[in-house]
Amino acid sequence: MRHKLHVLFLGVALFIFLADNSRAENLGIGAHAGYGTLSHKEGDRSESLQKVLFYGISGEHSLKNNPHFFTGFVIDWGTGFYDDERWEKRGSQSQSNDIRFFGQFYEARLGYKNDYGDYYYRAFIAEGMDILRYKRDDFIFSGIPLQESGTEKINLWRTSLGAGLGKKIGKWTLDSRIAYSLHPSGRIKYSADHGTVFETQGTCVDGGIGLAIEVAANLGLYAGISYSLIKLDENNGSSALTFPGSETEILLGMLNVTYSF
Repeated sequence: MRHKLHVLFLGVALFIFLADNSRAENLGIGAHAGYGTLSHKEGDRSESLQKVLFYGISGEHSLKNNPHFFTGFVIDWGTGFYDDERWEKRGSQSQSNDIRFFGQFYEARLGYKNDYGDYYYRAFIAEGMDILRYKRDDFIFSGIPLQESGTEKINLWRTSLGAGLGKKIGKWTLDSRIAYSLHPSGRIKYSADHGTVFETQGTCVDGGIGLAIEVAANLGLYAGISYSLIKLDENNGSSALTFPGSETEILLGMLNVTYSF
């Protein structure tokens, strides 16, 4: 039932975006990229930190009959660069391995926006899916190298509430945003553990702040920072194994180019 509601929301948002957008009026599209770090922990057992590159596209369409209401989408892809992950047991290191992150993030939004003098604000609800992959190889267990590899696959449905606030300062605009998300349904699968599957839930806090400027007619440029914190709950799997819960922090410097029709 939950999955059907997620899909229904995504379908409604997409329908409004396409059906109300027969002409390219009140439409903005963007391309963005970011570089920074991703920290990943699983319970109190493991910890890793790697450099990551994010890139994606976005679109927002204001309704013709009431431009204060909008629908939009955001799509992100992320890829990490190999780094070490260290595991502890009873206070001492028991294992190390290389780890690399891959991620896909899809979101559809419905919202309201307005302005008051030099200030503007917005609020939105959103549905989406996060797909996270952690590839591990070059294991060293109790000092013994192991030629093994495995991938931790995490699929998460997401329901979000978000808000944004900005202030125009001459040619510049100070822009900020924050969102809180629930992951009401998630599935984790380890390829190295004979298909062991865990069901999980969690939360995500996401925010950002930066400066924007219109560099040419209808063409805008934004530079800022973005922060996300994803927490997933501990849960038992389909075998005797237990998922210890995880915490993922992503900190990026962002650059965004937008064009408005």
